[in-house]
Amino acid sequence: MRRLPAVAAAVAALTTVGVGAGSAFAAGTPASPAPAAGAQSRLQKIQAKASAAVTHQVDALNKQIAKVQAAKDLGADQAPLLASLQGEVSGLQALGRTIAADTTAASAAKDAKTIVTGYRVKGFELPMSRMVLAADRVSAQAVPRLTGIETKLAARVTPADTAQVTSLLADMKTQLTSAGGATAGLAAKLLVLTPAGFAADHALLAQPRASLAAAGADLKKAVADAKLARADIKAAGHSAAPAPAPGA
Repeated sequence: MRRLPAVAAAVAALTTVGVGAGSAFAAGTPASPAPAAGAQSRLQKIQAKASAAVTHQVDALNKQIAKVQAAKDLGADQAPLLASLQGEVSGLQALGRTIAADTTAASAAKDAKTIVTGYRVKGFELPMSRMVLAADRVSAQAVPRLTGIETKLAARVTPADTAQVTSLLADMKTQLTSAGGATAGLAAKLLVLTPAGFAADHALLAQPRASLAAAGADLKKAVADAKLARADIKAAGHSAAPAPAPGA
């Protein structure tokens, strides 16, 4: 019977330890919201970066849209080009709203990746639209203007002029034909390309870019021919057509 106080004391000690342990565990539980707060912070950072990226790309697209709207030589290519650019703007804005509504950092990060992979604004859409503008500028403006100058210069050539003038004008015609050929139908070919196609083949714009570079070189040579021919005709005492501007 004398052992009962000792047993009671031991039980009391165990109870006290149990309560203490429970209290310690309970005291530690408030720390658990910390990961949730960290996840929320990550989500907000991803959303902020994505919002800035969407705004930047939409602004770039809108600037290009303004240029397309102001272009005077696009003809039938203007409407589909505007539709392509405006479609990208609408898509990006919708994506921005989706990311803003995401509730986890993982889903926001996944959606944010498609700002680049789904739209390819800098890698494809903007370069493509610039190439369409350039191709139509060559075919609808530069080539016709220089062809008119060549015709006027040829009309002023007489037997008294040197053979060099005839050769220069012949080469000018060759260069203009080459430039026209390099850009013939190029805008239409560019307009059927897509960001998805570019994602699968990053060399998709290489050939159109090469064609435009070749056309540019042809036009530069045609301008040089016109200036030399005009100088020779003028030296021979004939009234010549105005020399084309370097940017013709």
